[in-house]
Amino acid sequence: MGLASSILGIITDPISNIVGKFVEDKDKKNEIVKEIQTQIISQENQLIDASRDVIVAEAQGTPYQRNWRPTLMYILMGLLVYNGVGVPLVNVFAHVQLPVLEAWNGIADKMWNLLTIGMGGYIAGRSGEKMMQAWSKK
Repeated sequence: MGLASSILGIITDPISNIVGKFVEDKDKKNEIVKEIQTQIISQENQLIDASRDVIVAEAQGTPYQRNWRPTLMYILMGLLVYNGVGVPLVNVFAHVQLPVLEAWNGIADKMWNLLTIGMGGYIAGRSGEKMMQAWSKK
């Protein structure tokens, strides 16, 4: 079920009620509601087409264009593992206090927000990519 289908299920009755306040002719009201629904579906299709075009353009580009998101995620996850696992293990077993943790704590909240948004965008992008592949096979 697409976004437009979900939206249509939620807003069909309110749209019909609003249009009914201004249009007394039942057939004309139904025609207007149907046109609004058609426009919503059309907008969703345009969004899907635009998303598909971006994914296709990225996939047909250079290896760097195709792999920038996974590479970024590997780097970020490597940093998280290093600072969250590696540094504490060195502290425990080698009894050496690495200054990394102080630097880690000094990272601004806005940078953490950027990381969170970036990871969310990556996950959404990969999910969208997989959905588009499944959708195109139908």
